[in-house]
Amino acid sequence: MSPLLWNNFRQAPIPPVDPNSPYPLLLCGAKSRARTHSIHGNQPRLARVDRDDVWMNPADAAQRGIADGDLVRIFNGRGETRLKVRVTDRVLAGVVAVKEGAWFAPNADGSDRGGSANVLTADRSAPCGATTYNTNQVEIASVNSLG
Repeated sequence: MSPLLWNNFRQAPIPPVDPNSPYPLLLCGAKSRARTHSIHGNQPRLARVDRDDVWMNPADAAQRGIADGDLVRIFNGRGETRLKVRVTDRVLAGVVAVKEGAWFAPNADGSDRGGSANVLTADRSAPCGATTYNTNQVEIASVNSLG
């Protein structure tokens, strides 16, 4: 590896999970059955096959006063997006899943309303040019509780 690449990598490593973070939930990017990455993200018929939502464990949802089907705000220090929540025991407590590939749809203040997980992730490449796996920590709040 070239010294330049190695130095860039060493200056900005992917941080480990921070147990003291104000964003305690780990975000996973799940695959959609309605599109391939972002391809076909503009096809309403396909979107009905697998609606965009965020999966959340019942224990995490109860702790936050969130019910299945609520509109929630998923956020961290990088950005925010909004989706309906699917409360399910098919994800572990402490983990949430948002389908990757949703198109960025900002409102007037620049906050995403399209369910794009990209607004929550760091924009950096792996030093080897391969797939980058980042640690992504988020918090979720019911939009109804925001007032």
